[in-house]
Amino acid sequence: MNYSKQTFTAKIVDGKIEFTDKTGSAVWLSLLDNKEVEITIKKSIDKRSEAQNRALHVYFTQVSDEMVEQGVTVRAILEALKEGVELWTTPVIVKEIWRIFQKAELKKVSTTELEKHKDIDIVYEAFTKFIGEKFQIYVEFPHDPEPDPRFQ
Repeated sequence: MNYSKQTFTAKIVDGKIEFTDKTGSAVWLSLLDNKEVEITIKKSIDKRSEAQNRALHVYFTQVSDEMVEQGVTVRAILEALKEGVELWTTPVIVKEIWRIFQKAELKKVSTTELEKHKDIDIVYEAFTKFIGEKFQIYVEFPHDPEPDPRFQ
């Protein structure tokens, strides 16, 4: 019988694996009892905090607002990236442009993959350099922002 791949989170305590989801892991372990399996152990990354997540979205919104205020459209941005469509920037579009830099700098597709301490800084530096040089837009990254009611 062929079982598909399953991933579980766990902690290693005193040299033993303690699964976070004890019920789900127990079911899979019982299904595979006396079967040869391949086990991969991978250290979880220290993902961004909720405050950092809020900061990212506040930053995307602030950049978008500044771009709209200065008349910077998505076409202008994409032309600078050698493409083009005519739309006003929104936080969602700013996030997608951020992703272009994120993929180029870190090979990570989702902002959820960003590590807490260095990844956001790396992408921010490249992204802010680009929008600064091309559009004279400089938005400081927010630190510990209050949740934006638009995202609740």
